[in-house]
Amino acid sequence: MQIEKYEGMPPSEVLQGILYLHAQLFEKMEPMHQTLEQAEASLVQVAREEGKILGYDISYAKDEGVWYSWLNGMEEAFEDDGWRSRLVGNVLIHAREQGYQVVQTKLAHQYPEFIDMLQAAGFQVKEELPDERIWLEKKL
Repeated sequence: MQIEKYEGMPPSEVLQGILYLHAQLFEKMEPMHQTLEQAEASLVQVAREEGKILGYDISYAKDEGVWYSWLNGMEEAFEDDGWRSRLVGNVLIHAREQGYQVVQTKLAHQYPEFIDMLQAAGFQVKEELPDERIWLEKKL
């Protein structure tokens, strides 16, 4: 498997592959085009094997000094292979290199294994949100 990185809007075929995988993994579709177009800066990563997108991570500049890890998904067969943590690690490296001081994310409680992975990477719980999500933050 290989990881491809795009700063800003990825090529259309990559975005379509992400949307396809996202629809398979989650019930709720996200307004990816609009969010990426409005972001001051963004990083889109995909994990591919033989041309097929098996995982993705989308993050962007949120506020001054804050990088936001927005969407992350991985085909279940590859979740335990460390690819998701590699994508998150790339986000942390990118944010630090761009001068951001904090990476934030919000995640539903229904993904405890992902929450555990983020905490193992140094993310701290900032707040329990009323919509069954948790707000995590890592200072860089």
